[in-house]
Amino acid sequence: MSTQASVVHLNVIDFAAAVAIAKDRSLAKFPFVVATAGAARPVVLEVSRQACAECITPGMPVGMAERLVHKLRILDPAPSACSTAHSLMVKIACRYAPLV
Repeated sequence: MSTQASVVHLNVIDFAAAVAIAKDRSLAKFPFVVATAGAARPVVLEVSRQACAECITPGMPVGMAERLVHKLRILDPAPSACSTAHSLMVKIACRYAPLV
């Protein structure tokens, strides 16, 4: 039995965007951002790969992002979907690193 510790680190780039695509595969074809539309000054929280390729970045005001990409889709955050995806990732990681 090995006494050596192992560390598993999972980093899903643009996690909320990846979850959105997992829920709706058609989003993979279009630039989109995750942002809270009802905020007084909405900012981009997460970007899809296509939106990133169009120079959209997290923290950018949504209005500016829309001016850069006219057909940009704005998605509301989906905390329950992200929580479910995170729980599934933890469950998988526990197979390899029992202390998470």
